Amino acid sequence: MERARQDLELSGERLPGLAAANLAVLSGVAVPEISASAGPADEVEQIAGFGRLNFDELIDMPAIAEVPRESRDRPAIDIFRSEGEGWRSLVIESRYITVSIVTAEPGYRGETERGIKIGSTLDEVTKAYGAAYRTVVGRQGVYHAFDGNGILFQTDELHGVSRWMIYAIDQ
Repeated sequence: MERARQDLELSGERLPGLAAANLAVLSGVAVPEISASAGPADEVEQIAGFGRLNFDELIDMPAIAEVPRESRDRPAIDIFRSEGEGWRSLVIESRYITVSIVTAEPGYRGETERGIKIGSTLDEVTKAYGAAYRTVVGRQGVYHAFDGNGILFQTDELHGVSRWMIYAIDQ
């Protein structure tokens, strides 16, 4: 238990709100409120002109993979991929769900509707978007998801934005 507490205190440098909430639970005190910002309803994040309102335009390109329907339990799946200068997209479409992702890669020169770009700091992201809805630590960095905006930021070990993605899941 003490080791977990020490690890959480160290993680406070990276994810202070999440660390504070976990430490509060371990200590049996009230959990501090962590707010997430959904953003204005008319705000539409875009990368290279693609956003949640026009992801369907990405499907106009030839599919890079097609998995034929084998049974009722295994519907057909089409995968579409495209890329441009500093960005790439992936759309996975089946009979039941469509997942669309556009990623701003290192070197992408654009920015989000709130002024975040590759190289922005995690502090700048937090000031612009509030606390992340979900934070996941991965091998290539830390991922901060803002569900209400359909945007996700990947930060590196220096807390800088190394990639950002916009996504939509349609069922």
